[in-house]
Amino acid sequence: MDKENSEKKVLVSLETVLEVSKIPKADRLVACRVLGYTIIVDPTSFGFSIENYQSLVGTNGVFFYPDGVVPEALKNQDCFSYLQDSHMGKRIRTIKLKGQYSEGLFLPLKTVGTFVDSKMLEVPVGTDLTSLIGIQKYYPPEDTEFEYTEKEKKEPREPRERNERSFPLMFPKTDQPHQQKHIHRLEKARTMVATLKIDGQSATFFYDPETKESGICSRNLKFIKDNYSLQFAQIEHQYKILQKLETLGRPLAIRGEIFGGKINGNRLKCTDFRFLVFDVYTWTREEEKYKGHYLPHSDTVELCRTLQLPMVPVVVEPTADFSLDVQYWLDKADKLNYDQVSSTKGLLAEGLVLKTCDDKFPYISCKVISRAYSVKHNLN
Repeated sequence: MDKENSEKKVLVSLETVLEVSKIPKADRLVACRVLGYTIIVDPTSFGFSIENYQSLVGTNGVFFYPDGVVPEALKNQDCFSYLQDSHMGKRIRTIKLKGQYSEGLFLPLKTVGTFVDSKMLEVPVGTDLTSLIGIQKYYPPEDTEFEYTEKEKKEPREPRERNERSFPLMFPKTDQPHQQKHIHRLEKARTMVATLKIDGQSATFFYDPETKESGICSRNLKFIKDNYSLQFAQIEHQYKILQKLETLGRPLAIRGEIFGGKINGNRLKCTDFRFLVFDVYTWTREEEKYKGHYLPHSDTVELCRTLQLPMVPVVVEPTADFSLDVQYWLDKADKLNYDQVSSTKGLLAEGLVLKTCDDKFPYISCKVISRAYSVKHNLN
């Protein structure tokens, strides 16, 4: 795995309409399924009348995933001009229209061909078009690791040389793919577990016995020793995670979410900072290269019990009778709340994470974001 580029995402791709259905409250719009996403479209923009909307099935178009930001040069294009502005520019996100969720934007090839070379769209279904169109990943303003200048809003960032704050090479960044984007990601006959997704700030506490290095990382950067941000310092002070890892003496990265305080607008309504573990990663080093894997769920539970660390709540206990249906998990995510982790009852939860909990290859993990939560908080 290329650790340096693990944050690069497919934000635009050429895709095909798999299903289409009428929207009860809309006369001229229909709901199309592209991959595992549902998008509202106007059939006439693809050359079909509303009466002949079923002909959309099998039609190719360009799909813009939620959480992409339209480049400055394209923001006034008719197909993007209605999008809501953000601190980074026009942002693509999940909305609710006529009682129907719409997750992203699906445009006809002829429309996209007006602002990119149409020959570049003569590619196989599934081709990544992110760089061609110039879409960037959205980061919330609370993420202080990303400070956008006017130039950076227009031009993608160049990779920087490694320095003392560079993310370690021993383990990957905490980044879960969407299940809707990878509809065949889940496999039959695998024991899986579903856990609650916490809306907070990613935190990794690690120890490498080979180099005797211990440290703390945010999602993208490693903190300089003893110069941790307030929330990271408080969690370390409370749980003594680094000290426990050094005593244990194993190559481990404890991955979790810090929430509360002012993090992400404190959507869990917790005045103090709190921490919940969601994964543990281990590794070996062979000829200057690192090989690693996530611990099975049962091992993570046992380790957290040993280290006296709290874990994210389990939504569905480990089972081999695990649904592979995207819509099933979307509906389940929409109904989740944070009652188990917040004293304020009835708060909608961000979603859930699905992952294998056996020791078989490959390790599979993906997130399912609540559409209701996204719309309520103006998120992806």
